[in-house]
Amino acid sequence: MLNELIERYKIAQKAWLNLFEDAAAENNPSPEWDAYERAEAALLYYPCKTIEEVQIKAAFILGDANAFDSVKNCFRTFDGKEVHVLSLFLQSLLGEAPVDCGGN
Repeated sequence: MLNELIERYKIAQKAWLNLFEDAAAENNPSPEWDAYERAEAALLYYPCKTIEEVQIKAAFILGDANAFDSVKNCFRTFDGKEVHVLSLFLQSLLGEAPVDCGGN
């Protein structure tokens, strides 16, 4: 399942990046951006079940600048509180499902 989530992320990321010729356009909302964010959330918050999944996920995040930036710098709102994505990501490495990612 983790490898499928990585592939979905890459496809969604590519679809979103293909829309823009310059960086300024990237700030406009689009269905592609929404799909990219959903794919990223599903991947970042997927609860790892084996040490191999932890290794695959960590290696992927370290190798993808955008996903790494999300883990390092972003916050999400859950139950009215701002939660650092890093906390949610670390919970997922421990096998915990910190958030509902729409069934992904």
